[in-house]
Amino acid sequence: STDVSAKKPDQLKSLISLWESEAKRNNVYPLIHAFGYGRYPAEQIRRAMEATPKPVTLWGKNVSAASNALPARKSFTLTADIKRHSDDASGVVAAIGGWFSGWSLYLDQGRPTFAYAASPEKISNWVIASDQKLKASETQITLDFKLDSVTGPANVRLLGRDGALLASGTIPQIFPTNTPGDSFDVGHDSGVPVVHYPSHVAGFDGDISKVHVTFTP
Repeated sequence: STDVSAKKPDQLKSLISLWESEAKRNNVYPLIHAFGYGRYPAEQIRRAMEATPKPVTLWGKNVSAASNALPARKSFTLTADIKRHSDDASGVVAAIGGWFSGWSLYLDQGRPTFAYAASPEKISNWVIASDQKLKASETQITLDFKLDSVTGPANVRLLGRDGALLASGTIPQIFPTNTPGDSFDVGHDSGVPVVHYPSHVAGFDGDISKVHVTFTP
């Protein structure tokens, strides 16, 4: 192709004006890195929020389900029954999506950690991590993800078996929908990862018997 914009400035100006008007009319703005799926108008997202999804259960480690099993912009509670090979075990417990839009619950040398990516930009990535390792007797970890509103923010808590608080924090920016083609993974993070994990974090170092997810309106 040949760039003739410098030779035809009036036509360039007209095309830019046309693009801007059509972009506004079709709700393209704001331009973000979540593909077209990040551009849905608020009313369309609000309608999608009205239904409460059915609970989801995945059995075993290294299994996956379609990402639409866990719709975005929903409050949920995920409970994982785990058995670690050591107190310093690392690895992904559950993850969905990738760094364009996704989250991951993992252990970092025994410390429960939650990572959330609303886009590839660093300002849209957050990590909530416990400063303590799971107790040797812990065989369950819970992720409690509660939205304040349809557009966020989300309040996140990581809990032990008896409801003991391990870590908490706030995710200020929520991605509107999962990226088609991504999956919900247990025991690993397939495809494009949610974050650049530390080198010692990969597949889960232990066993995961069950991951159960329930949703709240």
